[in-house]
Amino acid sequence: MRTATGPTLIRRRLRDPGDSHREPRHERENAICEGCGAVLKAGRWVYDHKRRQTLKATGKARQALCLGCERATQAHAQGILGLHGPLMASRQDEILGLVWKRAKDENRQDPTQRIIDVHPQGGGVVVWTTTPKLAQKLGRAINKAYKGELTQVFSRGDHLVRVDWTR
Repeated sequence: MRTATGPTLIRRRLRDPGDSHREPRHERENAICEGCGAVLKAGRWVYDHKRRQTLKATGKARQALCLGCERATQAHAQGILGLHGPLMASRQDEILGLVWKRAKDENRQDPTQRIIDVHPQGGGVVVWTTTPKLAQKLGRAINKAYKGELTQVFSRGDHLVRVDWTR
């Protein structure tokens, strides 16, 4: 039996009913993303070519935007990865290649995880991502490959994480 202070209460606090990017409860099936072609299946966006073709053939598909496409079009970043330092200046193409490869791998598993924008800033590069988890994973991948100093700062209210890597 779970008490009011147990895991159930914590999960309820983490779910923000005011988040405009969450799918309403009744929309859990039969949607195809207009942007990337992902399919809404059991409340989750997935890449499923067979299911997409079936939905189109039966006419049951409704058009929608997945959370990744919606956040990308609105530039609503939930993860910010800063890459700075002398190593970044000398190996920028190599490091960004790793970032893009890892983001592509993560996007195959979860269509909502993608890079929104990459732009130079103050001698380094800043990468905006659609999810906090992707920014963390990208930061850990860079740190594992090139070592350095990795810091993560979490924001409580708006589900934003700032990950900074320096070397």
